[in-house]
Amino acid sequence: MQYVKDNRGVTLVELMIALTIGSMFVGIIFIVTSLFQEQNDYNESYNTAKNKVLLITNTLIERLETAERVEIDETSHTITLIKGAEKEKVKFLQNSGSNHYLYEVYYIDSSGKSRSLGTVGYHLETPYSDTFFILTLWAPYKQTNFTEGKFIVTQGFHTSVVNQR
Repeated sequence: MQYVKDNRGVTLVELMIALTIGSMFVGIIFIVTSLFQEQNDYNESYNTAKNKVLLITNTLIERLETAERVEIDETSHTITLIKGAEKEKVKFLQNSGSNHYLYEVYYIDSSGKSRSLGTVGYHLETPYSDTFFILTLWAPYKQTNFTEGKFIVTQGFHTSVVNQR
């Protein structure tokens, strides 16, 4: 067996270089994981906002397809969908506090049972006639650490829909 005769060990310079390279790797790993986490938070917040708006829009479209008549009361923030003697409503209730520009949206079926569809901002216009309205919905989402974006959908609805079945 042959033994190494060099017993000098690791020098201070070699140790400092190894520590510097190691700390650079740890820093890079930390930065990459924090960027992935930030992107994940953004995607989750954006998708949640998008899903809120689309749930309300799709519910309204689905109910409008079966409605014979629609009444819009802008003062009480209510869209009433009438089919025969049955009335369904989509009601917008304004939040209080710092999110006062947002509204909790409820769907109320003909039996009076209420279901929350989410919290969004909205603007309702009846610009042309009693047979058409435009509903703009938006939901805020976290864009970065310091800013807030909004997912917005504007949809025009014909209220003179009569079921052709």
